[in-house]
Amino acid sequence: MIYSDLNQLTPTVKPIVTDEESVYQSINNILNTPKMTRLFNPEFGSSLDDILFEPMDELTSLQIFHLVITSIVLWDKRVILNNSQSVITPDYDLYRYDAELVFSILGIENDGQSFEFLGALSQ
Repeated sequence: MIYSDLNQLTPTVKPIVTDEESVYQSINNILNTPKMTRLFNPEFGSSLDDILFEPMDELTSLQIFHLVITSIVLWDKRVILNNSQSVITPDYDLYRYDAELVFSILGIENDGQSFEFLGALSQ
């Protein structure tokens, strides 16, 4: 099975992304799209923008983790998250949360290895 999508980051260099690149782009879109902003599909996205400006602490980290996991499970059925290895860590010095998501992708073999999505959620 091959997943493909239009390349939103560098369409002039590579117009189509496939397989894991498509999934990474999808995760990025889900997490960076605030709910109620997409025409004809207002529930798409996540509510991260509602919580990113809360005080940085472990409770907020857990809330962000829950929102990230819930949003990805709801909007991308190709991704099977490994919740025990995924983590959201507050970086108090840079005022951001570091996200490390470990997952597998339906239909894509990776020699027993999991895929990782690394990103930062900034205030």
